[in-house]
Amino acid sequence: GGPQSMALKAATAGLNPLIDGGYADVTGIANAVAAGASSVVAFISSALGPEFSTLALFKGTLYPGSRVFNKPSVKEVARQWERFTAIPARAGSQFLQKIVYGTISAVTAANEHFGIEAGRRITLDMISIETVNITIGLVQEGFIYNSFYQYGDLVGEIVQTLAESPQATQALLQKFFF
Repeated sequence: GGPQSMALKAATAGLNPLIDGGYADVTGIANAVAAGASSVVAFISSALGPEFSTLALFKGTLYPGSRVFNKPSVKEVARQWERFTAIPARAGSQFLQKIVYGTISAVTAANEHFGIEAGRRITLDMISIETVNITIGLVQEGFIYNSFYQYGDLVGEIVQTLAESPQATQALLQKFFF
């Protein structure tokens, strides 16, 4: 019953080793701004609408230690998000609802945790893969996506949606990458 037998037990049970370092900037936005970026392209995966990790960065967040922007506010971000361009998922998609994209002009707040000074103007180009009935691969009541192996199904839905929407896909690529 020592460490080797415990490791063997975990390996033969098919367990996936996971770690959670606590809350950090899971979007990468605050880290990019802290590194000096004035323009950030962020890929977000969320349920419909902006998710809490994105909203936590803005004025009015319930998590003041994570706030890195004085402008716009959480409410303004939510309103802007509603006006973002959306590419609906292809018919028959199980997890993908839509791909949403748009730009948010922001002004930094001072945040000593990230080393960000107040008053910098930042352009946030957001691309959100909006999904339903999905987790990160862990079993969760009420969700059918409970396997890391089903991730390929979601990726397939994203690729098929973009392939079947060539004009919308071209517009997204032109806006952010050319």
